[in-house]
Amino acid sequence: MLPDESIGSFEITVSADSHPPRMVVFDASVPGPGWSPVGTFDLGAGHVRVTLSDRTDGTHVIADAVRWVEIASPRLGRVPATSD
Repeated sequence: MLPDESIGSFEITVSADSHPPRMVVFDASVPGPGWSPVGTFDLGAGHVRVTLSDRTDGTHVIADAVRWVEIASPRLGRVPATSD
């Protein structure tokens, strides 16, 4: 499947009660099968907000879900969650 030229990059901002907002640029023009990683975020307890910008180098911004995956944390002694 060829990339659709109408789909481009856009900004995603992740904000948490315990951390300042962090913006990443997500390139949606090269979709892969399954989930597309956006980044790794050190989030504490509390609310988290994910905001998508409508600014893009394409003509559309498309997103349908967010999945959080806990990674191993030596300070917490936790084991990563598995899925799929």
